[in-house]
Amino acid sequence: LIVDGERRYRTALKLGLKSIPCIVYSEMKPVERLITRFQLQEQHDNWTAFDKARVVSAFITEAKMKTKEVAEMLGITPSTVDGYLSMLSLSKRSQNIAEEKRIPFAYLRGVAMVTNKIENGRDRGKVEKALLQKIEDGIIGRVSDLYRINTAVALAPDKAIKAILQAKKTSGEIVKATGEGEKFLARDF
Repeated sequence: LIVDGERRYRTALKLGLKSIPCIVYSEMKPVERLITRFQLQEQHDNWTAFDKARVVSAFITEAKMKTKEVAEMLGITPSTVDGYLSMLSLSKRSQNIAEEKRIPFAYLRGVAMVTNKIENGRDRGKVEKALLQKIEDGIIGRVSDLYRINTAVALAPDKAIKAILQAKKTSGEIVKATGEGEKFLARDF
């Protein structure tokens, strides 16, 4: 079982090499393999937040681990584990866009937080797309903007969704469109 170096192995086969330098580990349990893969992949620049999220999900589903156990094992907080898991609720299309545009984890976590509050699947997909576009265009320039939008969706979902779908609306304008501005002021204070 190849834990790391699959591409090198395939290339060596195509080149007809008779031997390949490698490190042979004694038999590993599935959880040990996941941990080793996670640690090895952490060293690669091209490893996306979704790649990490899929591994975190595998720890929980395949290894039957709890969020806190995964967090301790990987040296991250339980809320970060939850953030990775929530990202996997984004549509495949949104995941592909986010990976292609290299949108940072904190923003993806915020988008998932907002969209998970929306019950209607069609609206959820439109909001995902709109939020990712706003991030790419710089209209959403801080993660805190997504927290404000999340609160707007919680307080007045229909008005907030309508405002989010308008191309140039900032988080402040989305909040204002909900008519719940006073509640935001009290919360911010």
